[in-house]
Amino acid sequence: MSYFSCAQQDHKLNGTGIRTEQSNLKVIGDWQGEIKLSVSIGVSSFLFDDKSFDLMFSRADKALYQAKNYSRNKVMYL
Repeated sequence: MSYFSCAQQDHKLNGTGIRTEQSNLKVIGDWQGEIKLSVSIGVSSFLFDDKSFDLMFSRADKALYQAKNYSRNKVMYL
């Protein structure tokens, strides 16, 4: 996720809301049981001194891998 405005805490809350909604979903089929979903989300903002979109996108990508490596099903902000 990438944002151009708002406070850092707002971004984390948006990512957390998405993660929570996703974790409430269940896949049910013609088999016994269900599949529960999880999601890891990396979030970043376009900072005043960023020279390009790629810098922000790179931070969001790094945050995503931190979320995956930390414990999965997490939201990380850089």
